Amino acid sequence: MKILIIPNNTENNCYRLRNGLPKKYLEEKGHEVRLKLEFNSYNHPLHGHTIDPGKDFDWAKVIVFNRHYDIDPKYIISLMRYAKEQGKRVVYETDDMLDILEPTNPVYQIMDKNTDQVKLMMMEADVCTTTGKFIADKIKNYNGNVRILPNCIVPSEWTPRPKKSKKIRVGWAGGCSHAEDLNLVIDAVKKLQEEIEFEFVIFGMTPEPWNDYISKLKKKHKENLKKRPNANPAKWYQSMTTLEANLNKIKFIHEPFVPLKDYAKKLSELDLDIGICPLVNNPFNNCKSVIKFYEYAMVDTVTLASNVTPYKEEVGLVVKNRYLKWKNALKTLIEDKELREGKLKEQKEFVLNNRVMKDNIDKWEKVYSEITL
Repeated sequence: MKILIIPNNTENNCYRLRNGLPKKYLEEKGHEVRLKLEFNSYNHPLHGHTIDPGKDFDWAKVIVFNRHYDIDPKYIISLMRYAKEQGKRVVYETDDMLDILEPTNPVYQIMDKNTDQVKLMMMEADVCTTTGKFIADKIKNYNGNVRILPNCIVPSEWTPRPKKSKKIRVGWAGGCSHAEDLNLVIDAVKKLQEEIEFEFVIFGMTPEPWNDYISKLKKKHKENLKKRPNANPAKWYQSMTTLEANLNKIKFIHEPFVPLKDYAKKLSELDLDIGICPLVNNPFNNCKSVIKFYEYAMVDTVTLASNVTPYKEEVGLVVKNRYLKWKNALKTLIEDKELREGKLKEQKEFVLNNRVMKDNIDKWEKVYSEITL
């Protein structure tokens, strides 16, 4: 097959999981795969401003569109229709349900202008691909032909943690879009720190030290208020300041983001005994994948997650989003080494048996090669 992938970003984990790794393993199976990183536009003498498909576009037999693009929706849709007219298979790929984004997400206002484009691309595609059943069912409101291609890992990219810490280490990893999720467990962590000894690590959230980041965020907010004194603060800003207040109640170690190429090494070096995945139960979160669980397992960190979709379908060690439930579950895991090791063994076996990219690439191959419906 000749496959053209059009990512909307090549610097994040979405690209790596949904485009980069599939490209690598499809090529290993003998398929030709190219990336198109830019759209070339020109002024047509009759139709005005439009987009030039280019040689790569005409070369391909399968074209994979992703998430959303910062250009006028009509140009993207015209490209998708042009491809279909040429007999090409048009795929729309997303691992987030972007039209139900929560207001507490930092890109909510940015995505609001792209919602129509996302819906149109889902409707126009020959097939839509995504990560799990819940999000697939949502996409079916726009396109009945949806296939699940699960996020997967490459075992050789991961190294088991050193297991040298003298104290039990509990960690959380994620971005600033998950402030509300992290807020779920702070009170439980606070109470546990009064009862037993352990270290609590926050990995990510910001690209710089937490205090520096939050200070800059507040300063920027004040500057914005001078320009628009009657403007209401964004929901995301409110969730971040709430998180700041909550984090002031506890002792924690903050490890800022690292470049994507260093992420696996850093996660191992953090030497976490327990990785927590709290998740607010809402439709947008339910559409996510459990990639964090796979990553924890690959560095020998046991996962404790919220008892909500998608975690409850795969993790095998989940807890209701209640203060006492989180506190008691964490305390048990911290104090019971045998339980931790047993659950970790189960979790890692699940990942290695079900979520290795090399063993799943035939799913991508099948979806891309099927005759257009």
